[in-house]
Amino acid sequence: MSQHVQSLDPGLAVVIGGAADTPDTLRVASDRNLRAALGGTVSSLNTRMAIRWLELADGQSVTSHVVRQAWANWAQDASQVERYDRRPVSDDTIRVLIREMLAQHPRLSKTGALRDLRTSGIACEQRRFSGLFEEALTA
Repeated sequence: MSQHVQSLDPGLAVVIGGAADTPDTLRVASDRNLRAALGGTVSSLNTRMAIRWLELADGQSVTSHVVRQAWANWAQDASQVERYDRRPVSDDTIRVLIREMLAQHPRLSKTGALRDLRTSGIACEQRRFSGLFEEALTA
């Protein structure tokens, strides 16, 4: 861990996410189980956690015990294990499904289409889907 992080004063700083070896007095560990409550993707989780932390601080010092306790209470209530039981399918099947979605909703965004696909129980990695979606648009 960087010596800079080690030297931070817990009374003046809070680290959202951060490395596992960041002192607990500074760190609020990432918690994937908060993703549903915070919205967005896992890759933006720390940013959304920081925003929620500031909302809970509501003008108080972000390092105060009161804010840490408010976070702990909120996080306990908001925590939700997400389980994905999606089935993998071939690229050809994804292409067909994308064409069908676009035929029904010509202005459907790539993000909306992927969300709909995943909601239907089909597994597809975002990068893979992006390429297949672009192919469908130009076909």
